[in-house]
Amino acid sequence: MDFQKEKILKDIIKDEDIKKLLSDNNISIEQLDKEFLSVYSYYIMKKKCTGCKSLSSCNQDIDGMKPVLCYNGMFYTEYIPCKYLNQVLKEEEKKSNLITLACNLDYIDPTTLFMNVNRNEVYKRMKQIFNDVMEGLLPKGIYLYGPYGTGKSYVMSCFASKYAENGKKVVFAYFPDLVRKIKSSIGTSQFEEIIDTLKYADVLFLDDFGGETTTSFIRDEVLGAVFQERMENRSLTFITSNLDQNALHNHLAETAKDIDHLKASRIEERIKTLMDFILLNGENYRK
Repeated sequence: MDFQKEKILKDIIKDEDIKKLLSDNNISIEQLDKEFLSVYSYYIMKKKCTGCKSLSSCNQDIDGMKPVLCYNGMFYTEYIPCKYLNQVLKEEEKKSNLITLACNLDYIDPTTLFMNVNRNEVYKRMKQIFNDVMEGLLPKGIYLYGPYGTGKSYVMSCFASKYAENGKKVVFAYFPDLVRKIKSSIGTSQFEEIIDTLKYADVLFLDDFGGETTTSFIRDEVLGAVFQERMENRSLTFITSNLDQNALHNHLAETAKDIDHLKASRIEERIKTLMDFILLNGENYRK
C-alpha cells in the first residue's frame, strides 16, 4: 500500500459513519482496502455536505441528496434526502394535505403558541387524540368553546398543521365565511364539491361555529348531511365556538323563519356523538 493511500485510509476509518458500518458488519481493514475506491468515493461525496447550512448552499450533484454508505457483501453508496430537503418535502406534503376553506393558516407557527394552565389542559387532550389517531384508533374530537381571545382557534390550527404533516387529509374552515361561500355556490357544481370535501376529510376543523346567521338550509341540508356522514364513518371532527351547549341548541333552533327544537336536537346529538364538549376559559389575549 503506498503512503498516500495509507494516509487516506487512516482518515476514512476515523469517519464515525464508516467506523460504525465496519463495526456493525464486522468488516476488516483488508476488505476495506480491497474496495478502497468505492469507500473513498463516498467519503469525498460526504465531505461536500460539511458546513452546509441550507438547501440553497448544497454542493451535491442533486440538491438535498446526501450520500449514505451501505454494505451487503460489497460497499455501495445510496442517496437520501438531507434534513434541509426533508423540511421542504414536509412543508410541501403539509400544503397538499391541508385544505383551507374561507381562511388562511399561513401565519400559524406552533412554536409561538403561548401556554397557560387552561390551554395546557386542552393541548394535552389534543395531543392524546393525535397520538391515538396515529396508532390507528378512532377517538372522538373536541367541541372547544369559551370566551373570545382564549386561543381556541390557534390551538386547533396548530394541530391541523400537525395532522397534515403526518399524512392526514385535513380541512380547516372558518365557518361564518364558509357558510357565505356555500350559499353563493348553491345551484353550481361547486356546492357538491364543498359538501363532499367536508364529508370525507380525514380530519375536519370548523372554526367559530355559531358566528354565522343560521338558516334551516345550512342546518338541515349542509350540517345534517356532513355530520351524519362523519358520524357513520367515525371521522375525526373538531369545532371551536363561543357557544356552550345551551346556547348552541338555541342557535341551531332559531332561524329567520321559525324555531325548530327537534331539528336543532338532531344536529346537537350528532355533534355530541362526534365530539366531547370542553371549555377553554381565560384571559382575552387579543387585547
